[in-house]
Amino acid sequence: MADDDVRRLGRLAAHGDGFARARLERAWLRTGGNTGIFEKRLTPTSELGVHLWSGLIELVLVPEGSPGSGGTVLLLQKWEHDSAAWESLPLEEQEAVMGRTKLDSVELDDRPADSHAAMTDQDRFGKIFRRNMPYGTVTGHGTMFVGFSAEQRPLVAMLESMAGLAGGGRDALTRYTRALTGAYYFVPSAERLRGG
Repeated sequence: MADDDVRRLGRLAAHGDGFARARLERAWLRTGGNTGIFEKRLTPTSELGVHLWSGLIELVLVPEGSPGSGGTVLLLQKWEHDSAAWESLPLEEQEAVMGRTKLDSVELDDRPADSHAAMTDQDRFGKIFRRNMPYGTVTGHGTMFVGFSAEQRPLVAMLESMAGLAGGGRDALTRYTRALTGAYYFVPSAERLRGG
């Protein structure tokens, strides 16, 4: 979604034109979210952390000529973490669960098959654009996850893999976090929202 489209959606929401806030979650910016491991490889970035938008449009937006062109499929999930269980793991076990190093987020050469990186491998299931944002308070917290794709298939495939429905065990990360909510949405293009 282009910056102009994001600003337009923000203005629409601010003016109440058909938008209503269902719930507000307290969130904070924290590198690595609640696990302390930042999944930097999963979203295209430059060496300076600036998003590389070339190629992202084809990944996220429904192509012209297709129903819903210019829109995107959104997966929104709220995950609650068992921080005590996670923090009790030695560093090497945390890295094995995630399939990446904690300090610099380098994917492990010998990542376990049930690691989160392996169970959601975009080379295997399809490319998506995704972001995680920690939420909560001292007594209850977790991660809000958003995934965008031009089609629902890669999002479904990753979730099925995480749940162990794609053959094999479930994602090791699900031993330390659980989904509280989750839904797919279709987000129309800003042009469609303006009636075009």
